[in-house]
This record gives sequence, C-alpha cells and structure tokens, in this order.
Amino acid sequence: MLTQKRSPWLDRIGSLLTALLVSGLLLGWLRAISALNGFYLFALGGIGAALVSLVFLFRRLRGQALGTAGVLTCGAGLLFVLAVGTSSGDGPPINDFTTDLAHPPAFAHPRPPPQLTARSLLPARARTGTLRSNVRSGSCSRRARKAAGPRP
Repeated sequence: MLTQKRSPWLDRIGSLLTALLVSGLLLGWLRAISALNGFYLFALGGIGAALVSLVFLFRRLRGQALGTAGVLTCGAGLLFVLAVGTSSGDGPPINDFTTDLAHPPAFAHPRPPPQLTARSLLPARARTGTLRSNVRSGSCSRRARKAAGPRP
C-alpha cells in the first residue's frame, strides 16, 4: 500500500529540472534568450528529468506514491526522450542546409605571403644594425657541435 513517505528533495529536484526544460523551450522560442542558451536549458533539464524520472519510477515500483512533482518530472523526461529520439527527420545529420551538393562552394586561395627570410623576422632594431652582440659569429654553433659530440 502507498503509505511510505515521499522524498521532498527528490520532488524539488524534479520540479527544478522540469522547470528548466520548459523554460528553455519557451524562452528560446520567444527569443527572450539566445537559441543556444535555450537549448542548453532544454538539454540540462531534459537529461536531468529523464534520469530523475527513473528514480521516481523505481520508487513507484517499491510502493511509494509519485505525487504531482513525480508525474510532471516523468512526463518531462518522457517528452525529452521522445523529442530527441524522433527528431532525426529527413534532413542531413548535420546542420548544413545551405550547401548545394551539385555545385559545392569554391574556396578562393589567398595570395601567398611575401617571401620570408631570416632577416625579415628580426626586430626592426636588428635589421638596421643598431643591435649589437658580444658573441662572435659562429662561436655558438661551434659550442653546440662540440657539446653534441661526434655524429654516428
């Protein structure tokens, strides 16, 4: 018999997730928030409602009453699962409805960059000759070859 006490926290969580699902749909449709944020709310509320509705159903199988929050959460979870499961339709699997497969877009290649040289990559002071170094030319490469040892 349905005499066991319901969990108030589970009711609150289920109600919150159901409210997220419905508010994501409505606010996104009314353009009160961006469509992507509406989708985030819908997805968060829907996935959460689907999971919490499983808990509600297991509790119902154990003999506990669902209550209004449990019925609404189970309905929202079922709505989400059905909406996601039946939304494939005849469209492409990706959101690319602008591409004409008979005449795909042609991408123009940009102009190649000017020829890069080691000198053009130096700072301006180094190119004008005002930057001086105390290291003799070639001494660094000689030290590096000596440290590396003989080649195999």
